[in-house]
Amino acid sequence: VAAPFIEMTTMGAGGGSIAWVNRGGLLQVGPGSAGAVPGPACYGQGGVEPTVTDANVVLGRLNPENFLGGDVKLDADLAHNALAGLGNTLGLDPEATARAVLDIAVENIAEAIRLLTVRRGLDPRRFSLVAFGGAGPLHAAAIAKAIGARRVLIPPHPGLCSAFGALLADMRVDKTWTHVLRSDRLDAEAINDRLDELVAEASSDLQHEGFDGSPQVQRSVNMRYLGQNYEEEIPVPVGNITDESMPGLLEAFELHYEETYGYRIPDEIVELVQFNVTVFGDAAKPDLLRISERPPASPVDTRRVWFSPEGVVDCPVYDRDDLTPADRILGPAVIEELDSTTIVHPGQCVTISPHGLGVIE
Repeated sequence: VAAPFIEMTTMGAGGGSIAWVNRGGLLQVGPGSAGAVPGPACYGQGGVEPTVTDANVVLGRLNPENFLGGDVKLDADLAHNALAGLGNTLGLDPEATARAVLDIAVENIAEAIRLLTVRRGLDPRRFSLVAFGGAGPLHAAAIAKAIGARRVLIPPHPGLCSAFGALLADMRVDKTWTHVLRSDRLDAEAINDRLDELVAEASSDLQHEGFDGSPQVQRSVNMRYLGQNYEEEIPVPVGNITDESMPGLLEAFELHYEETYGYRIPDEIVELVQFNVTVFGDAAKPDLLRISERPPASPVDTRRVWFSPEGVVDCPVYDRDDLTPADRILGPAVIEELDSTTIVHPGQCVTISPHGLGVIE
């Protein structure tokens, strides 16, 4: 039995991830976390173990006086003490320890991205990295450098991005039929009838969820060469499946297989393993606000921020609400907003789209 799932791979490198030294004397970050309570040491709620958030405070990347718009005050001394304790074990000062903590956290995430992309035959250098969540923009530019991505996209209010996406998500119903068939013994009419039944069932479910419009329908088949134990999902073109259209579907599988793995197996029997139907009901989408034209932004502050390998830099700090499409900010720079902080590294540049999307290149 097979069913569709959304694959989500996470790494233990969040803001609360604890930095520690293993038995071999090597610095590790995560998977243990300080959580929300007591939280990082800088929260002042009793946490004493050094975390990624504490490292960002020590390096000047987070402003203790402007965390969550100033509603939460961070204690820089507690963060410094936590990193100093870890540094004593490593023989490093607190700033060098903090840089090492962030370097390891970034490399953990970068390695996970490499594994997820390269094992699928995808080159991470061809993609843009989307940074969301409160801590995502703090580290995204460094992660992009590590994996070779040339662009980082930072949506407006990244700390609210997941909630915003949930509100805008289309209604969706998935139906599957697990039934193994061979390419040399196919009944196209039976397959077409079963997919029509799945579409009808999914459409009915969508109506029960409250959608009253005309749904969109997507169909696909999971296919493999005979004897394999993994499948590739191949879209089914619009229209009835017939004996005349079936060779085109099989050819689409073989072409996809060749593009993915570099070869095909001529004249090999293909197994059709799972038939999938997805029915979408479009959700209402708001018109996104455009940024009004105004003069380029000026820094609201300057503070000392540590970067690798440049060391400490007098870094301009910008309020994201001040940025416009007229701005072209060269790194190093810090961009602050209520729900997140964006770090732009030396040699990078950030621009703003008319709808407020931040682009680091």
